[in-house]
Amino acid sequence: MNNSNIGFIYQTCPDDYNIEEDYDGKCRRYIFNQKKSKSSKDRIDVELEIHTTCLDDSCWYEYHILEFERGMDSGWLIVSHKKGNRCYEDRGGGSPPCL
Repeated sequence: MNNSNIGFIYQTCPDDYNIEEDYDGKCRRYIFNQKKSKSSKDRIDVELEIHTTCLDDSCWYEYHILEFERGMDSGWLIVSHKKGNRCYEDRGGGSPPCL
């Protein structure tokens, strides 16, 4: 991650899991990034990437961009949600399907 983001990764399989045998894509990695450059005291922008096991060049991952604003009760409310799919740049980039 770079200096303009703060985040964390959660994955549904252990680090020693053999992804070469995960043909059903059961292992998932969730990458959460808060965009510091766009965040303020009352607004937070978060990007979520959902990666499944990728065993060929047609792989892509799902992303969500969420914008939160602080509500009247100091809780956070979702005010914007965008989603889509992205191809892996190191496998050709472009739009899904990625071949």
